[in-house]
Amino acid sequence: MKLRIYNNTLDPNIWNNDKTIKPEVRENLLKVAEDFYNSTDLEGEIQDILFIGSSANYNWTPTSDIDLHIVIDIAGEKINEEYARKFMDSLGFKWNTEHDIEMKKHPVEVYLQDVREPNSNASLSREGAAIYSLFEGKWVQEPTHEKLDLDANKIREKFKTIQEKVKRLVETNDIDKLKELMKAIRNYRDTGLSSGGEFCTENLVFKALRKSGVLKQIKDTINTVYDKQVSLPENGNIQPKTDTTKLNEDVNNYLVVGWINNNLEIVAEKDSVGNGNITHPHLMTKYPDFMYLDDNTLQWRYKSKTNTIHWNEEPSERQAFSVSEYLKEKFGISDPRNIRTSDLSAHKIDEMLDKKSNLFLGFVNRETFKTIGRSVEDNEVTHANWQQTLPREYQWHFGTESLLWRYKRTTNTVYWWSMFPDPNEDEKESVEYWLEKNVNIKYPEHKKMEFYTNGSETTEMDDNRLTAHSIDESVESIMTDMESKGFSLFCS
Repeated sequence: MKLRIYNNTLDPNIWNNDKTIKPEVRENLLKVAEDFYNSTDLEGEIQDILFIGSSANYNWTPTSDIDLHIVIDIAGEKINEEYARKFMDSLGFKWNTEHDIEMKKHPVEVYLQDVREPNSNASLSREGAAIYSLFEGKWVQEPTHEKLDLDANKIREKFKTIQEKVKRLVETNDIDKLKELMKAIRNYRDTGLSSGGEFCTENLVFKALRKSGVLKQIKDTINTVYDKQVSLPENGNIQPKTDTTKLNEDVNNYLVVGWINNNLEIVAEKDSVGNGNITHPHLMTKYPDFMYLDDNTLQWRYKSKTNTIHWNEEPSERQAFSVSEYLKEKFGISDPRNIRTSDLSAHKIDEMLDKKSNLFLGFVNRETFKTIGRSVEDNEVTHANWQQTLPREYQWHFGTESLLWRYKRTTNTVYWWSMFPDPNEDEKESVEYWLEKNVNIKYPEHKKMEFYTNGSETTEMDDNRLTAHSIDESVESIMTDMESKGFSLFCS
């Protein structure tokens, strides 16, 4: 193992003889930093963009990384302070994984850095670090030839110890232990940098591990083993484990149903698959102080079988990260993927359709005439509490964007709310088409439900009511009940 410590000059591909950066390099690095930052949903201003690491120092090699640090004030972002460092790392990791950028044959790695962290400015710089501000176009801390007192034997022995440990773990294909080892190696390096600077033993060991391909071997093994574990052979089955578990004792197959608001507050509960006791409306009832529906309050559902978080809308990076950390801390879940799912509701719309039912309810969009509906057997079901479980694209506002309809098989009639505008012919035809296509019902009549007041008592003129509640309830009690179930959340 050989490590080159110092060169006589800075890398001539990046730096001029007077130690100024080449204009085209600076321009392109600034563009990379800007593109990366714009790909996040961070809202604060960039404090500085720094060029740090070996490529800015005399210990460069032809393939040394360019460490591109984007300095921000993380305190101004809506993220739990405890998770701030992890959140910033996750954004940088995502970008670096998706992009393979080189500058003069040097790989470019982006990194988010808080203004309070080491190397964010001259007063916080680590010993031996070289820091160049791309914003200012000048050195924050110039590189120098240090007199080094290196313990070559210690570096060599530590390198071989870790190399042997990696070799043994790679042979076991134990992903969890390999991930723990990778984390331990990075922590080992960070601890050394904090106390000993750029040329500490820990950092030089890390560089040797990276240069020799040991770190890449860990990553490649983790990815290869994972791909095999989640892949199905052509005959359709993975070989069964010897320690099989009875289906009714399979505690690993479960859902977590939850909400997250714009302040990154989370409410969620775990439910076994098929139980169905935990739904998004259930959480609304249980946590009334938390629940309010605005443009940034999202439903999510985690499915253990696929290790996936399903979202009713595309989450912000903060929301996705916060839910992942919540699942990790509460349930020990690691590295779930996030996907946008149009049928996020606790039950899919098409699974709610009993074609033999006597009663159906639904909505028709007044602009597009898109119609949705479901069968009703449960007297507790209303338009309001069903709509709250649906993806946001189906949460049309009553009266302004959509009309409510209910079909009763015994009368072959579609009933419409009298408090909303009369349905036009297109809206009627859209509901008729839905009924024919989904439940084979043809030629229904249409009727507006009228109400009148007799003294202090409000009475219905027709007992074929629009609601799914018992006939002897008054209209006032119906409206009170709908208010309690969230009707006002969707009214304009």
